[in-house]
Amino acid sequence: MGELKKELGLIDVWVISTGAILSSGIFILPGFAFAKSGAASILAYIVAAILMSGALALKIKILVKAASCILILTYIFTCIAVIILRESKLQNYKPDFKTPLYPWIQTSGIKRDSIIKDDFYELAENAKIIDIEEEINLETFFTMVADKMGSSLDIKPGKLYNLLLERESESSTIISPDVAIPHIVMDGEDNFHLLLARSRKGIRFDNDDSRIKAVFMLFGTRNKRNLHLKSLAAIAQIIKNSDFIEGWLAAKNEEALRDIVLLSERNQSERKKQ
Repeated sequence: MGELKKELGLIDVWVISTGAILSSGIFILPGFAFAKSGAASILAYIVAAILMSGALALKIKILVKAASCILILTYIFTCIAVIILRESKLQNYKPDFKTPLYPWIQTSGIKRDSIIKDDFYELAENAKIIDIEEEINLETFFTMVADKMGSSLDIKPGKLYNLLLERESESSTIISPDVAIPHIVMDGEDNFHLLLARSRKGIRFDNDDSRIKAVFMLFGTRNKRNLHLKSLAAIAQIIKNSDFIEGWLAAKNEEALRDIVLLSERNQSERKKQ
């Protein structure tokens, strides 16, 4: 007897899979749903179709956030449902399996660490980000910052570059071998911005051997002094984590860098103090 040959290609597998999905999802499941709930199942399919059609017009980033939110809410509501069913003492509620450690597992599923959206959180949400692969010197980095932030600050890039150099010449803004927090005071009122920067191979801030991998840059007017101090305190809490630099360098893209700041341990610590 000869051996069977592998004849199925990619298209063949796709057709079989699509047929299975269509036959089960469109032709079989609706019948079971109609037998259980009647005409309400038709309304459910119509509502689902409308929601899916609207979702197609959304950006992928919004869809991912919405899917994550729905997944979390589904898990939370499932935990709540289990507690309600158990505590209601319904005679016809006789599950084949009961979760151990009830109700602690369900309670821990409902309680989630909340993220405090303070002023610094909003700054990080709107922060400009510079991601650099190669090693560069301070002047090149400040040129990139001036080009990136000039329009947002309503300052010409050349003037902003000189302000950054002047501030750094007064005293070094390096606070650790891998982190620096340059900051300048601007003219005007009610203006404050944050810029995040990463250099995988480092930025040469001075003449020693230090190579800065993470930069938090603050730009603010004098009447935003309190926000400036709060931002410095928040940054200090973020970078004190022992695995901060490792996670910073491992981040896949700019949004992953932003998430490191937004989801930092700082928020959890503040929540526990309240």
